[in-house]
Amino acid sequence: MSWATPAEASSITGATITQTQLDVATNLLEIFVGVVDAARPRLTNRDLRLLKMAESYQAAWMAAQVDLLGRSDATLVSQDGLQYSKGDQDMHVLAPLAKASMSRLSWM
Repeated sequence: MSWATPAEASSITGATITQTQLDVATNLLEIFVGVVDAARPRLTNRDLRLLKMAESYQAAWMAAQVDLLGRSDATLVSQDGLQYSKGDQDMHVLAPLAKASMSRLSWM
């Protein structure tokens, strides 16, 4: 069960979001926030709103990513004299706006 409807997610992000995209985003967010749909009655309205936003931003972000599920987690990449290091340990799988929403949840 997702936290947002496709219409709510599209309204939040300005992008067209499908139920399938929300379902996939929900599964990923559960890993990071540790809450499942069964907890819904015990959550505050603020937490529910933040979960809707996190899921919506995650779904929109994931839709724009190339081969999200095939990525590896490297901390530093160096090639041809150029170097890249990740600014955040989860940035290869977690949308920045989803992370910002999640960090404001009451238990985070």
